[in-house]
Amino acid sequence: MEGALDGFVIDGPSSARRVLEGLAGAFGFVASDTGVALSFGPAQGRPVAALVPSALAETDEDAPLLSITRAQESELPLELRLSFVDPLRDFARVSVASRRLSGKSRRVTALDLNVAAETGAMQGAADARLHDAWAGRERFAFAVPPGHLALEPGDLLDVTPDGGEPRLVRIESIEDGVLRRIEARACEPEPLRGRRLTPDLRPTPLPATAGPPTVRILDLPLLTGDEPPHAARIAAFARPWLGGMTVWRSATGDGFEPMLEIDLPATMGELTAPLAPGPEGRIDRANTLSVTLYGGALSSRPLQDVLGGANVAAVQGADGAFEVLQFTDAELVGADTWHLSGCCARRPERKPRWAPTPARPLCCSSPACRCLTRDARGWGWSSFTRWAQPAGRSAIRR
Repeated sequence: MEGALDGFVIDGPSSARRVLEGLAGAFGFVASDTGVALSFGPAQGRPVAALVPSALAETDEDAPLLSITRAQESELPLELRLSFVDPLRDFARVSVASRRLSGKSRRVTALDLNVAAETGAMQGAADARLHDAWAGRERFAFAVPPGHLALEPGDLLDVTPDGGEPRLVRIESIEDGVLRRIEARACEPEPLRGRRLTPDLRPTPLPATAGPPTVRILDLPLLTGDEPPHAARIAAFARPWLGGMTVWRSATGDGFEPMLEIDLPATMGELTAPLAPGPEGRIDRANTLSVTLYGGALSSRPLQDVLGGANVAAVQGADGAFEVLQFTDAELVGADTWHLSGCCARRPERKPRWAPTPARPLCCSSPACRCLTRDARGWGWSSFTRWAQPAGRSAIRR
């Protein structure tokens, strides 16, 4: 026997037969019970004996000396898949497949192996196993006199049918009695001898991991009128977004307690050009706002929806203060780059200050921008806030 595996896992209590059958089926070696020990051997080899019709024994007057049964194509696999762990791909779970280019079969056989091996070696094993499945579609049944005691399961034989050419078969089982009844299957090991495939060294993309989130705490005026008074808002974005973000709060920096859950990422980005001055309280048809988003998308909305509170954006100026505006038209002009038009300043409590230098906008919808409310537990106005994604990084801000 030859070949090597990088690793093999037995996932629980199991019998030796169950463990070895999976390996033998995938890699083509032969395991047999000699009565006193287990014997292992390669699928390739030379026949140990040659049996002609005169060497076979009659089991019944009406039965033939040699019975050959051929399996239907629909019972054989058209495709064979092997699933395993590849150590060259950071032990990622991968699979290889071998498929016949002809035949009427539609059956797919999948083997999930607890082994670690290179992709090239497993591809060769899949090709060999598919070839062996079709080569062994014929099964042989015959009997020999009890003098053939040297024959054991796993041995290769040359069996010659009456008036035919010698056939190479492998013994699968032997029933001892007055005669030795043998069941065997056809095999063609020679085409599989010495098959080698180079390993697949293509890089595999690693699974996405959580990076540091982008979080903004905004001091904005009331937008809908039903928000808690004097409540700041928090908006967060991360790529990838791992299903949510938890905001924690502490008065001293120790013993953080969960405050709220942010379920959706906000649509955030940066201005690519200075925000030009515009009218207050009216639709600005002259200027266009150019924005590059970190992720997500924007959409145009009718004027009636915008007047009802849609397409709200908060723009952070150079002094750190936020201006609130709305827009009616959003046009995608490049990769994550949008032109926003039909803007209207919406800051009822203070006069808008249009930033003369590029600023950072924050575009968000009401479900993604959450209010940071304060309860009556006496935490005061100075507190520490922490946010983190599941299994991600966290940040603390006072």
